[in-house]
Amino acid sequence: MAPDFNVEKILMPEALHKAKEDFARVQKEFEADPSNEEKFSDLFDCCQHLNNYEVMRDASDKILKFKPGLIYAHVFLIIALNGLKHHEEVVDACQRVLALNSDESRETIYQYLGDSLLELKKFQEALGAYEKTIIFKTDEISDPDLFEKMAEILFNLNRNEDAHKYLERANRAMQENAKNPKRRLLDEEIRKAIQKNLKKVQ
Repeated sequence: MAPDFNVEKILMPEALHKAKEDFARVQKEFEADPSNEEKFSDLFDCCQHLNNYEVMRDASDKILKFKPGLIYAHVFLIIALNGLKHHEEVVDACQRVLALNSDESRETIYQYLGDSLLELKKFQEALGAYEKTIIFKTDEISDPDLFEKMAEILFNLNRNEDAHKYLERANRAMQENAKNPKRRLLDEEIRKAIQKNLKKVQ
């Protein structure tokens, strides 16, 4: 998922200047031809580097007017809306793209849907979205963050025993990932959250 930090504080001045130059050039090229998928993808990359979610959202809206079935443009729109913390709009955007009945990016879409429903405190719906995320998972890497969120929801639904099972599953996932070269670096914040929640049911 898209990072939530101030890029201008972590990029060196030269790199930041180059990123802004690239962004201005690519944005101009896309505006000249808003149906161009290559320019759209380039602009999305630039927007991600600068966390420019407003432009990312507007560009996604523009290309979707020309190509309403372009799944990854829907996904980019969802990422932009999530970055802007427009959670109700994220839910609407996810439901629109899921209605297209494409298998592409379903795992990602359901995870963003679950995250926004969780933010909106729609716990039962969020749990359903996360369960679909697991069903459509496309790789072998376990996601302890997902299991921890599901545990949080279950606590809110007063299903403490089920919540505890998901926290244990999150712990196992972190142990498995520690052995996997693709996931050597585990998220310490997830680890702390799991330990904190485990105390609730002990």
